Amino acid sequence: MEESKLLLAELYTAYFNRAPDAAGLAYWVGELEGGVMNFDQIASNWANEQPEFTDTYGEDVDSDALITQVYANVLGREPDVDGAAYWSAELSN
Repeated sequence: MEESKLLLAELYTAYFNRAPDAAGLAYWVGELEGGVMNFDQIASNWANEQPEFTDTYGEDVDSDALITQVYANVLGREPDVDGAAYWSAELSN
């Protein structure tokens, strides 16, 4: 359970630049550990179905803008060329 909490807390930071709220974290840990969704499915759900994502990034966020913001949220810097290219390819898959 602790590993699930840590992974999801990191996703909250990456996507929303904040710590998870207790109720939200408990819900998503339940989804993950209950086998309802795997981690990639949760990340995709947040990007495609969660209002906070749309509120944060807008309706039609492009992959370059998302990559730049996630780098800023997690690493405190802009992406390097190779990193941006890698994540752009990952988002395309």
